[in-house]
Amino acid sequence: GALTAAVCGDVFASPSAKAVLAAIVATASPAGGCLLIVKNYTGDRLNFGIAAATATSRYGIPVETVYVADDVALSNAESPRGLAGTLAVHKVAGAAGVAAAARATASAVKTMGVAYEVCTLPGRPASGRLGPGEIELGLGIHGEPGAMKSPTLAASDVANKLAEACVNALPAGDDVALIINDLGATTPMELAVFGAAAKQAVERRGKTVKRVLAGGLMTALDMHGVSLSVLAVDAKTLERLDAPCWTPAMRTGDWQPPA
Repeated sequence: GALTAAVCGDVFASPSAKAVLAAIVATASPAGGCLLIVKNYTGDRLNFGIAAATATSRYGIPVETVYVADDVALSNAESPRGLAGTLAVHKVAGAAGVAAAARATASAVKTMGVAYEVCTLPGRPASGRLGPGEIELGLGIHGEPGAMKSPTLAASDVANKLAEACVNALPAGDDVALIINDLGATTPMELAVFGAAAKQAVERRGKTVKRVLAGGLMTALDMHGVSLSVLAVDAKTLERLDAPCWTPAMRTGDWQPPA
């Protein structure tokens, strides 16, 4: 009920076009071909694009590609990054099995994150970008610089800033689903406190929260932080979020109605 395959590269690097092509050939449906869901980074667009073109020209496999660019932190970015909202696209596409549903979901989800400690790459010294008592808003899932730094804020204040950015960028509609995502080193208690504050912050902006997915879902090594994704939903989207699914990080029933 989700992805058939995931293609991995080195840490924070795109997989090679050869690896992507191998995944397409191994998993493509004889009737329907293959759907690629790609986060909006230059290397990923390049290598997945090469693999898709090769699959079609060499093997006759029809390929559809959906790019996810849910980041709302950098308002002037020409090419917004793909973040944890991609998980909603995986879930809906896995239930619907069509590119149109994936594209609709990609356009209906917005994400912003915050971190208290930036991730440490294997074999490298710890990042010194954030000092004691500092947080960074709007950073990327590979530790890329965000929109701004700030003195440490209460969970409710952080939630308000993320919710405002996400809700303001959403398409029209009252009903939403939330992804409360641990970026790698956030404790369950911290995640629960932030999740409750995020739900309240979104509801104060006139939205009705229909589903919540929470946990270590799209992590960034040992990054101590969280991200909030807000997805505009209708009855069909909710049906697809609730559809059966069995993966290491997302399973049937994980998208819960709020308490």
